[in-house]
Amino acid sequence: MSDDTKKGEKESVKRVEEERIVALFQALGNMQRLRVIRLLLESERPIHLKGISRELGLDYASTYRHIEKLRSIGVLGIHEVGRSRVPYIKNKDKISIITREAQELTMSNKT
Repeated sequence: MSDDTKKGEKESVKRVEEERIVALFQALGNMQRLRVIRLLLESERPIHLKGISRELGLDYASTYRHIEKLRSIGVLGIHEVGRSRVPYIKNKDKISIITREAQELTMSNKT
């Protein structure tokens, strides 16, 4: 394999990684999705989609779209429980750190 080919492959991998990071920040940058994540982080019990809708004052269709966006980028998984869909945070510790650090960062910017 030539050096140019190796360099091109490395750049391609880097670009894919950067696109994934951008997708994550875009998803987390939406207020309603952030509220969903916080609710799931703070909840002691699993919550189905209707419960999330009710708790956040959103309609079911909007909640479903937000959950699907978070699922599509790998933040959430879905447990199928009968006819109910129960989302869960896949990497709860990491997502908790990201949201906590983001909150601290925004607080430190106020000074």
